[in-house]
Amino acid sequence: MKQGGQRVYRIPGLMLAFCFSVFFSSCDSYNFSQPQPVDKANIYEFPKEFIGQWFVEGDESKSYIVSKKNVLFIMYDTTRIVNGAWPKITDSGDYLFPPLPPYGSFKTIYYDSLKRPIDTIDNYLLREQYIYEIRSGRFLGKGFSYAIEKDTIIILDNDTICIDLGQNAFLRQLNKNLFVLNIRNSILGEDFWNNSDWWRLMLLEKKEDQTVNIWECTSKTEELSCMFYDRPSKSDIFYFDCQWTTADMLRLVKDGYFEISSNNYKVAKETRKE
Repeated sequence: MKQGGQRVYRIPGLMLAFCFSVFFSSCDSYNFSQPQPVDKANIYEFPKEFIGQWFVEGDESKSYIVSKKNVLFIMYDTTRIVNGAWPKITDSGDYLFPPLPPYGSFKTIYYDSLKRPIDTIDNYLLREQYIYEIRSGRFLGKGFSYAIEKDTIIILDNDTICIDLGQNAFLRQLNKNLFVLNIRNSILGEDFWNNSDWWRLMLLEKKEDQTVNIWECTSKTEELSCMFYDRPSKSDIFYFDCQWTTADMLRLVKDGYFEISSNNYKVAKETRKE
């Protein structure tokens, strides 16, 4: 029978859905049964102050481009995969794994109880100038450009998520400077957890210095009575059935149920990354 002795690494940069999306900083998932706040109408255009390209202060591996009716989230990353099949067997009979994360292995070897190789599984496929991750043993992920350096494959991972304002994403206004971006999970690639009918929230705050703060739920939110189900895992997943008014949300922000997850600055057109 196939057996352990394996430590298969998957490259996080190749999976847009986890941690849930590239632009939520927390690996906790706060899912809402309906958009918030419940007393405001949907807004299907970004205010002009939001339009442009933005970078996260202190982390230029992510940026986003906001236009009138959509936002394009971009992730810049470089990931490394050790070529060959792993784990190997040393002269002393021990398993030899590839270097610790963020390195992954191009192939995985399965061994029987006597540490004899019985199967080899491909984790990635090379075709022309692109590399594809083989997911669940048969599905291909998105193709990325790559380079080879000795025994290491370096993936040039610039990935994007485009969210169009409409039925599955829209703004609701809290005050002059603070908006709630409601996003249905189905467009964040979370259908595999059957979360598609739930909503995620991001608060966008315009600042006088032409920066934008992004606010997210804190762990304190888990204490609210409208949180009715949680699913502990490697990251925690919480479900809420809330009907917050504008006044409720402003009070929650003031009382620490939301916190600033990033401060974002706009860049001039000529300095934008392509």
